[in-house]
Amino acid sequence: MKATKQYRIQQYHNGNLINTEDRIITEYILNIIINQKTFIELPCTPEFLKELTLGYMLSNELISSKTQIIGIEVDYKDGKAYVQLSEEFTINPIDKTVLNTTTIYYAPQQVIELMKIFDSKSQLFMETGGVHSCALCDQNKILIFREDIGRHNAVDKVIGKALLEDVNLQDKMILTSCRVSSGIIKKVAKWRIPILASRSAPTDRAIDMARELNMQLCGFVRGGRMNIYA
Repeated sequence: MKATKQYRIQQYHNGNLINTEDRIITEYILNIIINQKTFIELPCTPEFLKELTLGYMLSNELISSKTQIIGIEVDYKDGKAYVQLSEEFTINPIDKTVLNTTTIYYAPQQVIELMKIFDSKSQLFMETGGVHSCALCDQNKILIFREDIGRHNAVDKVIGKALLEDVNLQDKMILTSCRVSSGIIKKVAKWRIPILASRSAPTDRAIDMARELNMQLCGFVRGGRMNIYA
């Protein structure tokens, strides 16, 4: 299934109605079925659904390790992700002590330069204006880039991909286009990612949580400036 569709629309401009076409993002419903039971219907963009499923389950503490998954099969036609888990599993909370002792630091100019590259990769956003973007970076380059209609989905896709490939996350940075809530901070902190930077704004709760965890949190990373909140 394609990530976008073409629609005939009317556009109002300077007092005139113009017949034109617009590219619209596809909203796809993914049913995550865990051990033969439907767990959630997740609105998303119809790409990288295995990564999304894994990232969602890990970020929402349904599992604590990918080793607890026996298998994931995605039926794109019917919109279903079938997950088979080992019979017993436990959930691990955020380990606050790890981030509180980190020495990883990204200089402001590094963050700004990586965000410029990030902005240029947002093809679906440039075509539709209807998605959020997320990326995992090291200090020199973007390693994983994903987009989705849901901001949490975009983060989950990136984390899911990283965990599938056994990428070490503890010296990496997350870039995102979305507003940073405490829920986003929690997802990033769970995997001990010490730095998060966004084009948009954080909430007060996100700032407080980032400071408590000793995360580097940057917002409004645009052009040559940004705000450093934590």
